[in-house]
Amino acid sequence: ELLGICREYHIALRCELRRKELGASEQPAAALELAAFFTHCQLQPVHLALSLRSAMTVFFKAGNRATCTSFCRRLLELNPGPKIAEQVWPGVSEGLGEGGKGWKREEQ
Repeated sequence: ELLGICREYHIALRCELRRKELGASEQPAAALELAAFFTHCQLQPVHLALSLRSAMTVFFKAGNRATCTSFCRRLLELNPGPKIAEQVWPGVSEGLGEGGKGWKREEQ
């Protein structure tokens, strides 16, 4: 079991380090893809939340609102603290258009 956990973290860190090496200007598509891969590694919830926030930022800056919204939803499903949820919620509303129609926000 420990070996599997280490493998997941190793893959996640390799993706993130490679994404940072590439930078957004060199190969933006590859950087976006690596950011998305990073969010699919089986990490502890707190580390997954960090990866999702990172991916949200990268995709938002790239103008890919649909995928950014997907990461926002996944982050909200982890039940982050109220401060993080308030920062993420406008991204979900903006990405869906029409004031967030189609995504029901649960009050905490």
